[in-house]
Amino acid sequence: MRDILSRPAQGIYSRDINICRSFPGYHFFRWNIRSDQLAELQRAFTVAEYVSRCETNEPEAFSQYVSHLSEEAWRFTIRFCPFHKVHMALENLKQIHVAMLEACLGMNSAMAGMASAMEIAEVPSGTYEREQSKSTSHLLNFLALYSLYVDICRRIKSEAGIPKTSAPYHRAIRRITKSNWGKHSVTGDLRNYVLHYLLENPRTVIHINETRTVNLVMDANALLYSGFDWKSDAKSFLQTSPDLDVIEVTRAVAKDVARLIKFHENLVESRLSHQKIAYDTYIHERARFKHLQKSAVDMGRVIKRPTSMLSRLIDKTVIEGTINSALSDEDVRTVLCTLANKYDNLSADAMRNLTSEVNLLLRQRRRFPSAGAYLQGRHFPPPLR
Repeated sequence: MRDILSRPAQGIYSRDINICRSFPGYHFFRWNIRSDQLAELQRAFTVAEYVSRCETNEPEAFSQYVSHLSEEAWRFTIRFCPFHKVHMALENLKQIHVAMLEACLGMNSAMAGMASAMEIAEVPSGTYEREQSKSTSHLLNFLALYSLYVDICRRIKSEAGIPKTSAPYHRAIRRITKSNWGKHSVTGDLRNYVLHYLLENPRTVIHINETRTVNLVMDANALLYSGFDWKSDAKSFLQTSPDLDVIEVTRAVAKDVARLIKFHENLVESRLSHQKIAYDTYIHERARFKHLQKSAVDMGRVIKRPTSMLSRLIDKTVIEGTINSALSDEDVRTVLCTLANKYDNLSADAMRNLTSEVNLLLRQRRRFPSAGAYLQGRHFPPPLR
């Protein structure tokens, strides 16, 4: 300890020395500490060294260190965990998929506006062009999002240690996309076509046969004969129809992306299982600390609006749903107390206060008559014969 903390009298806190005794091998206290900010920074580096190795062999000391870190210090620290960048990449993929769906909705809305401008004679001039510009904007957003999705998938594949030319990986991707692979190829190439050749505006086509159908399309022949070097799969798909149905293509691609995100989640769980377990352990421990902090600290008192411990630990909708359910009072008490102490780290005094709050809610609980269960006028479940 003397070698690690050579001059503790010059500012090292005694609590840090005590924690270090139970946290061997992960010490970054090499400077003279003269402020709380430097102390927190060195605690953050100590934890960063621990998580960078994906260690889980010092749970008690890690828990003590985590309880000392502010939210900013924790965000700084957790970035050193190797799995953190993979986790953030997966989260980014989910946000990209949501944005893709919003772009599809925007194209549908613009298509409806273009169709209305074509069919209604009284609309102001320029309405069709304005709606067409919206459809182009949403299409460009979708293409950019798809390009970003591809880049993130490549990064995840690299982090998982899969070679670029891995045949099993590419077979799995093709198996998921199945007959939609041509649509994926067109979507990827269309991004490069827009960047390097020409920005094509989609147009609306209305077909009236037995039913009225509206499509947002691009001229497939114009795309083929533009001189752009389309991939073979994209070229084959464009040759199947004189018009490229933009809505059909983007909708199918967005649907496949959701399945491919799940595939990459399973991929990293399988190939980076040790790193993921360690990362989940760190996140769980921080969640335990935040949960305990909510039970012990009522931030509402700062603005003279104190809140109950139950409302700080459990979402309001969960409390209301449990109270208004058909469960007995004892079951409601058990459910709420179990949820509030889901990390099993509340003190006996906190549990007593929590039980008192639940009992107060139960005294105010509305009572509803309990009738039989019926489906289409028949008792459910039906009696046995």
